[in-house]
Amino acid sequence: MAQDRVKQLLQQGIAAAKAGQKDQARQILQQAVKIDPRNETIWLWLSSVAKDDKERIFCLKQILSINPQSELAIKGLQALGVAPEQQAAQPPAVPVIPPEKLNKIQASVDEFLRTYNPEPSTILEIEWVQKNKRRYGESTARTVRRSAYVIAAGVAALLIVAIVAIALTIDLTREKEAQVRASATPSHTPTNTATATPGIPNTPTPDSVDPETPIPVPQDLPVGNIYGGTPTAVYPEFNNSINFQMQTAVAYYSVGDYDHLATISANERTAQPSACFPETYYYEAISLAEQGGRFNLQQARSLLEDALDRERVPNFATCEDSPLLYTGLCVVDYYQAISDPASPDASLLDDGAQQCSQALEADSRLEKAYDMLARIYLVQASQLGLTQSYNRAISVLTQGLEIYPASVNLLLTRAEVELSRGNAEEALVYLARAQTVDPAAEKVLRLRAEAYLSLASLASGQERLLRYGRAAIAAEEYLLFYAGDPDGYILLAEARLQEGNVDRAIFTINRVIENADDLPETERPAIIEAYALRARIYQQRLNWPAAFDDLETLMSFEPDNLTWVELHAQAARELRRYPVLLSDLDTLLTENPTRSDLILQKAQILSQTCQYTSSDIECDFPSVLNDLLTPDFVATLTPDQQAQARIYRAEAEFAQLLENTTISASNRRTALQALRQTVQSALATRETAEDYYLLARVLNELEEPEQALEAYSWIVYWNQFYEYPFGRDAERAALNLRNQIEDTKPS
Repeated sequence: MAQDRVKQLLQQGIAAAKAGQKDQARQILQQAVKIDPRNETIWLWLSSVAKDDKERIFCLKQILSINPQSELAIKGLQALGVAPEQQAAQPPAVPVIPPEKLNKIQASVDEFLRTYNPEPSTILEIEWVQKNKRRYGESTARTVRRSAYVIAAGVAALLIVAIVAIALTIDLTREKEAQVRASATPSHTPTNTATATPGIPNTPTPDSVDPETPIPVPQDLPVGNIYGGTPTAVYPEFNNSINFQMQTAVAYYSVGDYDHLATISANERTAQPSACFPETYYYEAISLAEQGGRFNLQQARSLLEDALDRERVPNFATCEDSPLLYTGLCVVDYYQAISDPASPDASLLDDGAQQCSQALEADSRLEKAYDMLARIYLVQASQLGLTQSYNRAISVLTQGLEIYPASVNLLLTRAEVELSRGNAEEALVYLARAQTVDPAAEKVLRLRAEAYLSLASLASGQERLLRYGRAAIAAEEYLLFYAGDPDGYILLAEARLQEGNVDRAIFTINRVIENADDLPETERPAIIEAYALRARIYQQRLNWPAAFDDLETLMSFEPDNLTWVELHAQAARELRRYPVLLSDLDTLLTENPTRSDLILQKAQILSQTCQYTSSDIECDFPSVLNDLLTPDFVATLTPDQQAQARIYRAEAEFAQLLENTTISASNRRTALQALRQTVQSALATRETAEDYYLLARVLNELEEPEQALEAYSWIVYWNQFYEYPFGRDAERAALNLRNQIEDTKPS
């Protein structure tokens, strides 16, 4: 029974800590540690919500008393400037790592990220549901990327900071010695450098790279640390009668534990049937909306509408015209509108904007309403083409930030708006503010890396490479705090690829792909992006077998994604897997039956390629002549395409002519003369081996051996370099014709 109580208290303490309610979390965890004082996990979480460094050091030393070999506690103390046997020293206030220092220690960081495998050590028998966006309060911005990270998150942060602190200390004491350089940027004058990961060489960073100039932030912003920023207080405040239970419910909401949230909300509604407290409906409804899915969204809307429609009981709390519930309806409208990301519902977005605006007219302090209204305008601008909605979003966020200047949620949304409209530099200004408040917020670190990538894409020359190097540093910083996060590796790989470190890009992508089977379903988009990026690299390197395999995987993930089908078709063509290519072409033509380039490819395979390859594909000359390359279709093509089409028709006509045993000799010769003219006309604008081979055979049938030998000889010569599939046949035909010509010469 005691252990069950410990589990329950630890679960509640973690939920409160993740919600930013440190005092409440500390009280709960202290109760738990009184029952089980030898529990390392409790002491670790207590260290994350400690009042000050002195208390945090005490917690870590308690872990050492339980487990003297605990590397986590030892390095955690070292990160705080304390040796296990020494007194406390003051740590840095805000652990934001200067890019030039991070660049120098990156080899050590790379090795840590390569080997670190965060397996949580926990006594909890619960599964935490991932919550990755739009949480209430500032601690809400720190996403728990996977359920396995819930217990390990605090531990990983201590360990990571310890590694960085140790590396920085070494760097300071050895400033004039040889430095381990990261591969963030290329160098005009390469020097020998250490290799962070065996077999993957780094490109040295030039000494001329200046450290990034810090972005100024308002002096009155609260300064956070790796344990979290200062969360925005829950607003509106709860009624006293439901205060404690609903605070716990909000804590569950902030970590994505929606089942416990729903249970508490339902219990509170049942406990006071005559009263209607908007909070008991609102949090459950928005949690359902954020989970997505038609059923959840319908249930969320029903909850909110039922609350608004409840008949008021005199002298009891009411939900009538509650701004909080109108905000909830705005949230539901937003998520219903974007349920199909490729085609947002404009009318639902308008409805949502009206609900949020109505809520703000009644209560201008609703932070969530500002955030959701701005997000609605962002979708309208970026996906529906209503560019004026960018200004609306900025106006709404400006109003919200006047009330909540330290709101990480609003700062992040403003950064997203600026990124969407191509203003990455302005996005970095708001991200700097958000990072000041909450340095380890997951979305802040991720958007920061995205902003640097966006800036780099707009640059040119050496500046472009240097900016991609800074993007790589930003991605590394993201991974320092969220080791193993797939999105972080994707961002890092993109930066590595663009700066020219292709081997390191592939190595980074492989971190995601090799662990794909162990990642939750919510990480599938990152897995797909990893395969897509690697396939692109393989195609650029002309490694078609590897690209083909990755595209096969992508098509298994998203069989209806025509982008993958088209790239797969390209790889199949390069690998001469013609049955696969035909299948891909048919799929693409089903979606777009008039695409001329696809029709020409199919016609080539069925008229020309089929004659020169193995028997894995059959020629279909009637289909080429009657269905694909009709005169009306050919007339719509460009001159170059018309030349291709006429050659493919000529191939089909010539093959059918050879099979026709009923045609008269004169008609046969007339047809052959027309074919010769068609091929010679094509050769006047281009020269291909296939065209020469067709011309040679036509001339041979016309009994013009000298001209036929000339065409065959062209093929024989170039076959030395390109090895045409019909090269050997052309050599034999040329030899026979040469002998025939010699035999007919007068002696």
